[in-house]
Amino acid sequence: MPGGRRPPTRPAPPSEGGQQESNARQIIGIDRNYADFLLGARNGGVDLRQTATLGRLNLFVDHRSLDAVFREHGDPVTDDDVRAMRTAAGGYSEAFLRRLGAQETTCVDASEYEGASLVPDMNLPIGDDLKRRFSAVIDGGTLEHIFNFPVAQRGRMSGASLARTIMRARLTRCRLLAMSSSQHIAR
Repeated sequence: MPGGRRPPTRPAPPSEGGQQESNARQIIGIDRNYADFLLGARNGGVDLRQTATLGRLNLFVDHRSLDAVFREHGDPVTDDDVRAMRTAAGGYSEAFLRRLGAQETTCVDASEYEGASLVPDMNLPIGDDLKRRFSAVIDGGTLEHIFNFPVAQRGRMSGASLARTIMRARLTRCRLLAMSSSQHIAR
């Protein structure tokens, strides 16, 4: 994070007994580097019209940096545009993704705690109803926290995956280590 500051944390959801879980939930999202990567992917032809996010992604980009990253990619924005992207939906990334061309954004998560649209068991193979449903899937680190990672990885990367394009950031200790984009073309 810029300046060594960590993103604000949200309290863990209450457990069935009404107590908060002892381990705080990890907050995942889009920082300036990931925003730059996603704008580059869009400019490179990635179709973001039907975008799914794995986990509900926060937008962790300050006003000045968000303005700069759009301008660097030839997409000037107004102060009102930037303010709207940063404040819409309680600071989540949907308005940012709409600005990138998403006509539909769907959040796929393990619980409804943060307002997920779909709550499948990601430890099981994906169902036929989800196969090829999206043009792009953005994983901000959610798959790394799935108990049955090999099944989740196969479901995400197989030829009958969720989408034609998978974009993934690997975050460790608030540093972006790697970003990748995989194109899957339906034949």
